Amino acid sequence: MDRSTRDRLKTFRHWLLKVVAVVALLSVSALIFKEVSGMQRNPLEVVTQSHNCSKSSCDFNVRIKNTSSSSVVGFVRVNAFSVTSGGSKRGGDLHFVGTHRLGFTVEPNSIKRVASLVKTTGRAGVLNISVGRANESI
Repeated sequence: MDRSTRDRLKTFRHWLLKVVAVVALLSVSALIFKEVSGMQRNPLEVVTQSHNCSKSSCDFNVRIKNTSSSSVVGFVRVNAFSVTSGGSKRGGDLHFVGTHRLGFTVEPNSIKRVASLVKTTGRAGVLNISVGRANESI
């Protein structure tokens, strides 16, 4: 093999390595983009919420809006807490007194009303209401 052939072969290998590197970089970028674009925000939003608590339970009423163009199977998670006074320097402490999870289906671009009861082990002063899609944690 003469010198000119070796030089052309070396140039070809160098060019081929660059092409392979660019293709690999583009492939990895495409996979990352696909993964990130596949992550969707939660299409469920709490529009209004209200509750009324007694000594051993809380009634709650939530209106949930589906902002997506397809129906969504979701759930409402309600955690109830009692508030104890901590004195003038401390605002107070929250003590967990009950929880409830309720499933629902909401149609595309519509609002669903969900109402139920949370049984508690004491009078609740604070209710934390969250919504999410089924099979996803919130």
